[in-house]
Amino acid sequence: MWAAGNYSSDCPDGWNTVADGQQPSKNVLTVGNSTQQNNINSSSSRGPVADGRVKPEISAVGTSVYSTYLTDDYQSLTGTSMATPTVSGTMAVLSQAYDSLVGGRPRSDLLKALVCNTAYDFDNAGLDYRAGYGALQGHQALEAIDSNWFDVAQSVDDADSVTINIPVWSTSNTVRAMVCWIDEPAVAFSTTTLIQNIDIILESPSGDRYSPWVLDPDNPADLCARGTDSLNNIEQVSLTP
Repeated sequence: MWAAGNYSSDCPDGWNTVADGQQPSKNVLTVGNSTQQNNINSSSSRGPVADGRVKPEISAVGTSVYSTYLTDDYQSLTGTSMATPTVSGTMAVLSQAYDSLVGGRPRSDLLKALVCNTAYDFDNAGLDYRAGYGALQGHQALEAIDSNWFDVAQSVDDADSVTINIPVWSTSNTVRAMVCWIDEPAVAFSTTTLIQNIDIILESPSGDRYSPWVLDPDNPADLCARGTDSLNNIEQVSLTP
């Protein structure tokens, strides 16, 4: 987990301001700063990163957080560095729950998928470059683990596919599916950093097919739309009645 940074005011429109250390890395979970009212703090850094990928992927409350400060003191602080410890602590609890309910240590890409796919959608509808997939909901991620709503250790060959059946109990339910994987490092200074390009498609029993949500890096304020994602190593497709 890495704090996205507090640099949205560095650019006139706030976009492309995610810090340039570990924050843009493909395989980390980058965190934005939201308020208690589920609004993105105006200082929270926004994507896209240089090759158009989505960062941050998730947000958590980092505004006016009462916390330890310097030596033997407390203070109300604001920033993505206040939001990220909440996500880190939640991940630790989810790891412990996984070990208790399933057994063993969960893969980092599984934890990333669990919290992103169960996040509370706010800001722009669906995926966006400010809040990512939404606000952290640890209890929902825990329910996904407890209910065994995940699959791990799948592999797929080039030009091949893997089918996973998803039970849906009611046609009034929203269905969300996500794929996430640990991607290999790209060559330094590559314009596109994705190495293994896996695509997710949601197919209904009647044969209707739904593509994942994608953003346009050239128009970062636009709403997400269904399309083919050739940039990110995390993809979500959802269907709302």
